Amino acid sequence: MIEESRQIPRLIPSPEPVFNPPPESRLVVQEERAVLRAVLDVNKDAILEELVRCLDLTRLEPTDTEYVIRSLCESAKKASAAWELPSIAAVCIPPHFVSIAAETLRNTNIGIATVVGGFPAGATNPTLVRAEIEQALRDGATEIDLMFPLPLYFAGKDREVLEILQAARTACGNRTLKVILETGSLKSDQNIVFAAEMALASGADFLKTSSGKAPEGASLRAVGLLAHTLQDFYERTGKRVGIKISGGVRTPEQAARFRALVSEVWHMNELDPQFFRLGASLLADSLARRLKPKLQKDDTSPFNPFKLNGDSY
Repeated sequence: MIEESRQIPRLIPSPEPVFNPPPESRLVVQEERAVLRAVLDVNKDAILEELVRCLDLTRLEPTDTEYVIRSLCESAKKASAAWELPSIAAVCIPPHFVSIAAETLRNTNIGIATVVGGFPAGATNPTLVRAEIEQALRDGATEIDLMFPLPLYFAGKDREVLEILQAARTACGNRTLKVILETGSLKSDQNIVFAAEMALASGADFLKTSSGKAPEGASLRAVGLLAHTLQDFYERTGKRVGIKISGGVRTPEQAARFRALVSEVWHMNELDPQFFRLGASLLADSLARRLKPKLQKDDTSPFNPFKLNGDSY
């Protein structure tokens, strides 16, 4: 049975998930190993470059303007050539700026992700979700980050939750669908695993930890639980579903810990953006400065040339 002590009450109890996570002692040991391994990994250029390749460079601030988003996309596009840095996986921006990002990033391999589903509260319905996704795709989005409908989940309305998730999957077609679980709000192991399984049953391509707007973002415990759930799903179905870690990931050390934990659970020496992402903004420049010591001397910000404040993730 999954540990219940941190569970937020639902109007009806959650069913027991299909997957039963490893014992508490094993999860703790894996977290401790990840912290120790990251001490070495954060000094390896190959690991730092891998982390850059897996970045979803994010701006989700209410004060952002077209100028800010265009500047973000231009810097993402030019950083690789100007500083010999790896290309990032994607930018993640609000829906009303998708067309700007699509125009700026035309003829690049950088994906365009946006948020839907009543972001960040998750209060929505299937009709609204379909409309949001269809508009985003028309505007040029290549990836959709969908808020898990927490209000319905905590009301015990699992059928309505599944209807929203399935509507999003249908609307996305063959585009990448990431489901933002908001693990810091789900709190308990049982809630996290059960919500993850609902997203997996609906065809999610990625499970994502956080919107970056909740008080609690990504944690080693939540990432470990999701990594084990995804590994179990892969072993049962043969389908590898990715993980996106977001919510307070600001330093290379933090990113390296999460990477080490996922790679151990998945038995992989290398991770790539097809299945592993980091949602962040300030992290990008921190990684760049580790890779290019010259950047530390002149305080250049290759991914944030105008020194924009705020870190959505």
